Amino acid sequence: MKLSIIIPIYNVEKYIVRCAESVLNQNVPPSQYEVIFVNDGTKDNSVEILKKAIDFNIHSNFQILDKENGGLSSARNFGLEHATGDYVWFVDSDDWIESNCLEKIFVKLDATTPDILYIQSDEYISNRIFKRGDFVDFEVISGRKFLQEYRKYNCTQYYIYRRNYLDKFGFRFYLRLLHEDNEFTPRVLYYARRVASMDGECYHMYKREGSITTTSNPQKLFDLITIASRYKEYSKELPSLDKYLFYNVVGNNVNQALFECTKYSCKIQQEVETLIYKGNFSRILMRCSILKYRIEGFLFTLFPKHTLKVYTFLQMFNGDKGGQKKLRVLAK
Repeated sequence: MKLSIIIPIYNVEKYIVRCAESVLNQNVPPSQYEVIFVNDGTKDNSVEILKKAIDFNIHSNFQILDKENGGLSSARNFGLEHATGDYVWFVDSDDWIESNCLEKIFVKLDATTPDILYIQSDEYISNRIFKRGDFVDFEVISGRKFLQEYRKYNCTQYYIYRRNYLDKFGFRFYLRLLHEDNEFTPRVLYYARRVASMDGECYHMYKREGSITTTSNPQKLFDLITIASRYKEYSKELPSLDKYLFYNVVGNNVNQALFECTKYSCKIQQEVETLIYKGNFSRILMRCSILKYRIEGFLFTLFPKHTLKVYTFLQMFNGDKGGQKKLRVLAK
């Protein structure tokens, strides 16, 4: 079997049919792929609605596995343990894939035999595209080079993984960790010898109210700092030439935490600033290959207890050509 598609289910009764029909509407033989729905203890009628929409007796390559609620990471890991395909694709149940995209994906997998295939995507809010994924055009490169040149750290859904590659290194999602993709994706990419890319949107992400992504939860901020700390420690074990790859990952997570914490109370903002201060990220940021992170590291050193003010100040220059010139001058 070529591919296992793993779809966790938790309180998605409004969206599960669209997702299920998208993985059904493919012009490849059912024997070439399986769809594993993981019921993560959903509290709504998602499973009942899914069973009415899909005849699991006819579509024998579709199955539902039940488990106690453990979160998205737990559900993905559970599905992975039951997968039999050569490759696995983690699809979220409120998203959908392009009709007949599997045929193109299989052709690409056969032609490139990658450890990881990066696919193009777009993102929707209220059924309107608000962001198209950046197309990265290359045939086959190493995961290290991918991290260096493209810096695509997030969204596990945008990658298709060779299953025996994940098993060889024991790659699994950390449990009870929000922003689990930020933690999972960089380390999995790093060890890949062959990463390929494919043109044309195959994955459609839906930003809905009430999802993990859009729901306000201070724990997301704290988890981002935890991920940054893990990669800070992880980078110490790497060869000198590879350390900077994960310095950028540290910078990405610190910046994401600062960006998101502006939406929270002053108390939460102070807690995030304290964690960043205690994490001593300044030295790492100053070694990043990304200009903005290097400047942040320098300014965090000067104003260690005012990281959010420094971040907000630098945001005024972001996206402005004149501001970018000023940043380059400041960096010299």
